[in-house]
Amino acid sequence: MKRCLTILTGLALVAMLAGPQFAADNPFGDAADDGDKKADRGEKVKKDNPFGDAADAGDKDGGKREGRRRKGGKDGEGFAEEAKPFGADLDEIDSKVTLTDDQKEKLGKLKGSRGKMLEKWDATNQKKLDLCESRLAQLAGKDKKDRRVQSAYKQLTGMQKTLKASRARIEDGYAKRMFALLTPEQRSKWNAPILNAEMEKKFSLVLLEAAQQEKLGKLCEAQGKRLTVPLNPANETQAKVFSLTEIQVFRTILNSQQKAEYRKQKALEAQKKKEAERKKTQGRNRGR
Repeated sequence: MKRCLTILTGLALVAMLAGPQFAADNPFGDAADDGDKKADRGEKVKKDNPFGDAADAGDKDGGKREGRRRKGGKDGEGFAEEAKPFGADLDEIDSKVTLTDDQKEKLGKLKGSRGKMLEKWDATNQKKLDLCESRLAQLAGKDKKDRRVQSAYKQLTGMQKTLKASRARIEDGYAKRMFALLTPEQRSKWNAPILNAEMEKKFSLVLLEAAQQEKLGKLCEAQGKRLTVPLNPANETQAKVFSLTEIQVFRTILNSQQKAEYRKQKALEAQKKKEAERKKTQGRNRGR
């Protein structure tokens, strides 16, 4: 009876929190050979789900990434270093792209406006988020085979994700507005090093030559000018930007031997992911 009341309490909390909702192609596998030939003829890279296995992994990591935020503070204060929204530190932006006085003034106003919006969000939703996370912690010690526990957990995690996503949308919206104040050259100065660093990580095992590293740098500079948002590798909504750049590097910078090595690397990653999913499914089945 006591456990039943506990579960019902959890479901009641979900109802209380409920509110209006905010609103396999693998380019490195065998198909990559055909893609290389098409690229040589000047055809565009396919963009229909170009991520392959990497996209699914990014979605699964999303929950972990959402946990990177810390409570407290405003306009980025109290956040982990990698989670600071663009514009939280105007001096940092100035040191990297050299802002004009007019840009500093406009960025300062947007930063203040964002701070007020985030304070308003926190006042309305932070208690809901705290209650949700507290209830999830309580459910962690309950019988996971109980379907009522499973249902409460699913609803609470869904609400937690919705709340965090709504706050992130405020930050991302202001980040885009602030980034739009920069010139293409300034945007490149900000984004190119981030994009270049991520590509160097991805292709670290194929050992890029000096000439290839130079080409990579120029590619990232060009991409940086075109992008209208400040890049953040921890932001899963930007996974497509990094994935498409990865494909472009693979097709235009790597030589044949490096491509073969990278295909093996991607295949191994896919195999490991498949094995992890199999074990996860087995664990769920045993828990029922």
